[in-house]
Amino acid sequence: MEKEDLSEKRLREMYHDREMSLSEIADETGVFSYHLWERMEALGIERRSPGEGQQLKREQQQPGEEERGKDADADRPDEEEEQERVSDRIYFSPLHYYVEEVMDKEAQ
Repeated sequence: MEKEDLSEKRLREMYHDREMSLSEIADETGVFSYHLWERMEALGIERRSPGEGQQLKREQQQPGEEERGKDADADRPDEEEEQERVSDRIYFSPLHYYVEEVMDKEAQ
């Protein structure tokens, strides 16, 4: 799709009504973000400020983050499993073997 194929109405609908970012519009239309920006400038389509864009992005991402948080808590090992994993890491670490070797030499 060429940038000239994007009508003012379609760009406004995607950018303002559907609240899509230039990257999202580029993915959907196959037109580079830079060309979309130029087209919007030529058509006089008002762009969001960086602050508005960031706020919109945060609002769109929140539901997904909350769901991931719930899943993460469900998959989190219980305290006993976590302690066992930490113990294994300490026990099988190179430092452990070095300390064990030094302690054996001291005991002799």
